[in-house]
Amino acid sequence: MELIRGDNLSKTYNLKLSLTKSIKVKAVENVSISISKNEVFGLVGESGSGKSTLGRLILLMEKPDSGRVFFNGVDLSKAKKDEVKEARRKMQIVFQNPDLSLDPRMKIYDTLKEALECCKYKGNITERIKAVLEEVGLSSETINMFPHHLSGGMKQRVALARAILAEPDFIVLDEPTSALDVSVQAQILNLLIELRKKLNLTYLFISHNLSVVSYVSDRVGVMYLGKLVELGECDEVFNEPLHPYTKLLISSVPTLYMTKKFFTQNHAITAENGEESVSGCRFFKRCPYAKDLCREKEPELVGDRHKVACHFA
Repeated sequence: MELIRGDNLSKTYNLKLSLTKSIKVKAVENVSISISKNEVFGLVGESGSGKSTLGRLILLMEKPDSGRVFFNGVDLSKAKKDEVKEARRKMQIVFQNPDLSLDPRMKIYDTLKEALECCKYKGNITERIKAVLEEVGLSSETINMFPHHLSGGMKQRVALARAILAEPDFIVLDEPTSALDVSVQAQILNLLIELRKKLNLTYLFISHNLSVVSYVSDRVGVMYLGKLVELGECDEVFNEPLHPYTKLLISSVPTLYMTKKFFTQNHAITAENGEESVSGCRFFKRCPYAKDLCREKEPELVGDRHKVACHFA
C-alpha cells in the first residue's frame, strides 16, 4: 500500500554569482516518486544531483515550484492547515551531520523534550525520552549530557531518537552514516533495520554510498542533475543496470556487495547545470554510447518494474 507520493516535483534556485549576476539552478525537475508502507527506498547520485532537495520537497520543508505531495492518500497541497500539521508530525528527518543538527548549548533532555512539546505529547515526557533512548541503544544517563560529551555515533542515535519520538510513519534519512566511522556506520545501519521492523517505519534513504544503499534498500532510484534516470528493485538495478550513469557509479566504487563491474568512460568531469535549458539527455557529454538523438531529445523514464531514461538502454 502506498504511503507517500510526489508527483512532478520541481524546484529551481536563484544562485547569486556576484552583485549583478545570478543564474537559475534546477535542483529538481519533474520528478515523480512513490514509496509503499514499510519500504526502504534508496536514492543515490553524485553530490548536487538533487537528492536532498527531493527529500525536503517531500517533507514540505521546501515549497515546490510545481507538483504535489500525497501522504496516506491526502493531497497536502490542498489539505487544511491542521491536516498538514498532523502529516508533518508523521514525517520526520535525520540529517547528515549530527554536530550541526543538535544544539550544542542544550542538554540532550532539553533537545528531545522540545521535539515532544512540538507534537503536544500528553504523557510523561521524561519516561518517554528514556524509553526512546533505550530503543536506540543509549542509556538513560545520556539525558544530562551535552552533545560535545557524545561520540559521533551516539549523537546520530540521539538524532534518530528525536525523529522517532513523535511516532512517525515515514523518515527521510539524509546521508545518516556519511559522517561516521565505518564500524559505527554498520551499527547505525543495523539499528535502522531493527527500528524499521519494530516500529513499522518507512524510509527514504539518501546516500552517495552504493554499498550502504544496497544493504538497506528494497528499491532504489538513481538521480542525475535533478532527474531520475533509473528506478527499480535494488538487486536488479545494481546487478543489471541499464543506464550508463548507473554503470559509471557502480564502477567507480569498490565494494563487496556488487558482483559485477561495468567499465564506463567518464568523458566530462564537470556536470553542467545552469540557466541554459537542456534539450537532450543530460548525460550526453559524459556518455560513451551517445548519438545524435541523445543531443536532440531528452529520454523519458519508461519501463514496468525496472525503469530507465535512456534511448539505447
